[in-house]
Amino acid sequence: ALREGDRERPRQQASAGFLGAGAVVEGPLGGGKGSWIVSARRSFLDFFTDDIGVGGVPKIYALNAKVVYDLSPRDRVWAVNVTGVDRLRLGATVDSASEDSELANLDIQYRGWRTAAGVNWQRVFGQRGVGLLGITHSSASVDAAYKDLLRADPRPSSDGSLDDLIASSPVVFSEDSAERETTIKYDFTGFGTRFKKIQAGGAVKRIDTRYDTRQPFGYDNPYSATPGSNALDIDLRAVAYDFGAYLQSTWEPTSRLGATLGVRADRYGSAGATRVSPRLGLSVRLTSRLSWQSSYGVYYQETSPLLRTAFPANRRLQPLRADHYVSGLVYAPEPSLRVSAEAYWKEYRDYPVSQEYPSVTLANIGDTFDVRESLFPLVSKGRGRSFGLEVSLEKRFAGRWFAQANAALSRARHAGSDGVLRPGAFDYPFIANLVGGYRLAERWEIAGRFAYLTGRPYTTYDEARSAAQGRGIYDLTRINAVRASDYVRL
Repeated sequence: ALREGDRERPRQQASAGFLGAGAVVEGPLGGGKGSWIVSARRSFLDFFTDDIGVGGVPKIYALNAKVVYDLSPRDRVWAVNVTGVDRLRLGATVDSASEDSELANLDIQYRGWRTAAGVNWQRVFGQRGVGLLGITHSSASVDAAYKDLLRADPRPSSDGSLDDLIASSPVVFSEDSAERETTIKYDFTGFGTRFKKIQAGGAVKRIDTRYDTRQPFGYDNPYSATPGSNALDIDLRAVAYDFGAYLQSTWEPTSRLGATLGVRADRYGSAGATRVSPRLGLSVRLTSRLSWQSSYGVYYQETSPLLRTAFPANRRLQPLRADHYVSGLVYAPEPSLRVSAEAYWKEYRDYPVSQEYPSVTLANIGDTFDVRESLFPLVSKGRGRSFGLEVSLEKRFAGRWFAQANAALSRARHAGSDGVLRPGAFDYPFIANLVGGYRLAERWEIAGRFAYLTGRPYTTYDEARSAAQGRGIYDLTRINAVRASDYVRL
């Protein structure tokens, strides 16, 4: 989706801000038959400070490029690359060594590299359709090491430096891992009379994983009252192949009725599982201003390769499944005004849940950034459901004012291996947003935004056990049983 470069003349642009600096260069190719564009950016907070309050400063590099060329009036090829590199040190500093915080007891060194590149060939078959052949490759690598300064041996003397303390501290978690995916896919979209649109395609994906992950002392997981649980020593190289194909057609027997039928088949190599996913959609134009739309679909997703290989039990994890039911009305009394209401129901099954902690499911852990909190034996026994109603209004800029407003009522519940449904980590019962503006004169406008959402659920600590061990231990009888305050912003 990156924009194309300028096909008429070369252009250059440089920018600098508090967070970083970058440049964009672009220009024509082949006498206007194509174009190229390259963008590069680097953060430079590290030039001004050694610490932003976490024991270090992130260093971020980004490089994006795109080349487009028209081989003929019917054929176009393009290549895209997106690359990001980041480095970060977290942990104790001389000033924080005496602070009562978790980072004050750690030294974390992190390096990450992610890149994605692809070459595509698009051919237009006149009025009959269009085909797209793509070859893509993506890779991600992580090199991280966590040191626990409380485990230093021998312990430096009181007048020793922080560097001495870090040097004598053991590595409690390390990861030097990489994931690579290479995909060849073809998609065709055809247009006809009886069937307005027919879509078909297939893909073959090669997944190459290399995991070198160690957690020699185990981990004081906040879900476990036993310290140092789930020690790890993973040294794995694996290659798997995924296959997928789909067929979908859109049929309009009358000007008021439309139907979409589709089916998708996937073979997940690492899980050794084959899944078939049907899709159905209906649309009815009730009046010139009111229409009704409904759809049903089954969706599958494979569990992260790292989670699948962390423990022997995890290698039996199945692709998780979600069934979606959606129905709604759209009312457009005039071209610049649109009002819609949509209801949905989603059922989840085969979700990864903990073997050791019956009330814990990955669906309720939320957006943790510490992968260690998810490294425990898992089974595909989780289930869940979410449902809700969303109402939205859109008034496009026609005349002097514009507005967009939406409100949503929803519920999300997930269960661990005990089968008890509990609020999901992203269960917000009510959300409302309003954005609007008014044009006072030709050169003057006034605009504003209002947002409200119900507080997010969270799990409380077991105070007695936490105090006894000097660390946070969740009360697993109260998973997401408490809510934070509501959020309001104007």
